[in-house]
Amino acid sequence: MKLGFLTLFMIFFSCVEVVETEIELEFFHLDLYMDKEKKGNYYIVEYPRSRDHWYTEVYVSSHPNVFVKWDSEDVFCVDFMNQIICEPIIRYSTYTRTDGSGQQMIYLTSEFIGDTLSVIGCIDENVCDELRFIVD
Repeated sequence: MKLGFLTLFMIFFSCVEVVETEIELEFFHLDLYMDKEKKGNYYIVEYPRSRDHWYTEVYVSSHPNVFVKWDSEDVFCVDFMNQIICEPIIRYSTYTRTDGSGQQMIYLTSEFIGDTLSVIGCIDENVCDELRFIVD
């Protein structure tokens, strides 16, 4: 009888923790932005024509100390030892600062001039924001 009560007790409190976590995620916000000119829904990133590659940054606003995972469908490719290696223009993850702000770098090459690119930041699979920009 004690084993059944203990099992029921553990199941109940395990479910309560899952529900609390899901409820907390609904209150998270994640906003991505750039400090660039914006035309419509797109930021305009001026690419320096004298450079083969360049970096620009994306900023994030969220809650303090939040883990943000970065990704993009847009990739750059390099030839390394006769192998073509392609990587997303933004990668890895960062934490927001104690004020909820943060940033990550985006890698660009001259081949992107004239293209519309996008980056995605996610707190978890349900709380994401996407930012689109034109490389000019």
